[in-house]
Amino acid sequence: MRKLAAGRQLDPPDRGETLTQILDVQAAFKRIGRLTAGSPLPFVASVSFLGGVGDTTVAIIGISLSNRSFGFQRDGNDFVAHYRVDLTAQAQGRPPVTLGKDQTVRVPSFEETQRVDESILFQDALLLPAGPHHFVVAIRDRDSQNSTRAEGDFVVPAFPTGSVSAPILTYRAKGRVSRSDPIGILVNPRGALSYGGDTALAYVEAYSRTGPDTIPFILVDVDDSVIAQEKFPIVGGRPVESFVYRFSPEEAPLGELKLIVGKGADEKRSSALVAFSGAWVTSNYEDMVGLLRYFPPPITSTHCGTLRRRTGRSAGARSTTAPIPTRRRRPMKCWTSTSPVSRWPTSGSPMKESPGGAPTEGRC
Repeated sequence: MRKLAAGRQLDPPDRGETLTQILDVQAAFKRIGRLTAGSPLPFVASVSFLGGVGDTTVAIIGISLSNRSFGFQRDGNDFVAHYRVDLTAQAQGRPPVTLGKDQTVRVPSFEETQRVDESILFQDALLLPAGPHHFVVAIRDRDSQNSTRAEGDFVVPAFPTGSVSAPILTYRAKGRVSRSDPIGILVNPRGALSYGGDTALAYVEAYSRTGPDTIPFILVDVDDSVIAQEKFPIVGGRPVESFVYRFSPEEAPLGELKLIVGKGADEKRSSALVAFSGAWVTSNYEDMVGLLRYFPPPITSTHCGTLRRRTGRSAGARSTTAPIPTRRRRPMKCWTSTSPVSRWPTSGSPMKESPGGAPTEGRC
């Protein structure tokens, strides 16, 4: 705590730094294990793991992007952008495993090109051996030549007989019955859940478990309090058994949410972030209240009365005489509040693409 000299007041906090800290989206996602990159092509990426054929592991890389980051060009009645994704995973002493893909984004209107929400999802996978790997995700806008990258270290897990995967947050999940089956999930790269938003999905796989048995699954908040729990029933004798746990973000308090499956040496965990919305990644009430200082208060009838007393005339009336020094030169306009709820305009939740690619209407 800062000490004050006699007769001195504590300086107010620097509002610029406070706002920067509250809206530091990259730091928030890094805390829950995501890869993030800033301008000129900001993105958030996740790395998840499932069992592959034999003793290999499938590393699923999901990337969340926004339309506004790309240089769209008109193409007939549409707008088109082109970008390239390069993925690299390298273990020490081994050659890197790489994957590069060119992608095209086509939208029907200019308004769609200005979306700043999660409007583009990219997902692909690398087949890797178990062990520590260094991952690099690089993205380049092929039209503007802007590029950015993010990198980080992950331990690729092995999935022997009797093991389970860490929970994976998904938008869509289709289970597998064999390690050779194609991956049927669409991951949520950000791991961000809007408080009061749609039902969230957590996907888990179990490999060659003996049964019948059960696997415990719990949701734990930032204070290590269990807020929900479930037991996945194991039939046994199957190469892969898949489970999807559905829950509402309203079940969890704001902040980091831990998803834990299994117990003891078999325990696997992952993290999500419950925030007020996808646009405002503030994960506690103190930060949200702190943001209010940057917005103007609503004008009420009380404010109008104050203006009338100061000007000595009805609000909105035009003076027919020359203005006096204490009078504003521009006529004032007062708004009378008709409800205790302020009527300041707010931006509704933007449109969000459904897993099938078609946009679905967001909440306002």
